[in-house]
Amino acid sequence: MRLAPPTAEIHIAEGRSAVEMCRAWMQNDAVDRVTALLSRDAGYGDVALERGVVEKPTQFDDNPRGPRHHDLLVTATGATGRIVIGVEGKADEPFGDPLEDHIRKALQGSPASGTPKRVDGLTTAFFGATLATDPSLGTLRYQLRTDLRTPA
Repeated sequence: MRLAPPTAEIHIAEGRSAVEMCRAWMQNDAVDRVTALLSRDAGYGDVALERGVVEKPTQFDDNPRGPRHHDLLVTATGATGRIVIGVEGKADEPFGDPLEDHIRKALQGSPASGTPKRVDGLTTAFFGATLATDPSLGTLRYQLRTDLRTPA
């Protein structure tokens, strides 16, 4: 708590995402499961998780609202090189609105919102398309695609 305080005290409670994610990574088998997923299923070769940082801010675009705060940011190495994994802990909350709703709500709150630009950057990085060029992307949940995966 001292080194990585929650954004609100209410987040630190049994059944809440922060507590349950910590439990999964420190007391259960999350490390083994993520290592196996990356090594076997994602094709990174033998993977070794190196370091995890909670509440790690990461600036990946020029959005003036500031950096993305990862619930957990993990670094690893594999046969293909360095790997960075941004984890969004979800135990008792949804993965955000579908992208089309996320943009609509942001623009209702502020017509000058940088959300459309941020979403275009994310969908282009992941899928090589924007919602304008591929409207089917609008059904994806925002928090399932808020971190970038880029080649080493």
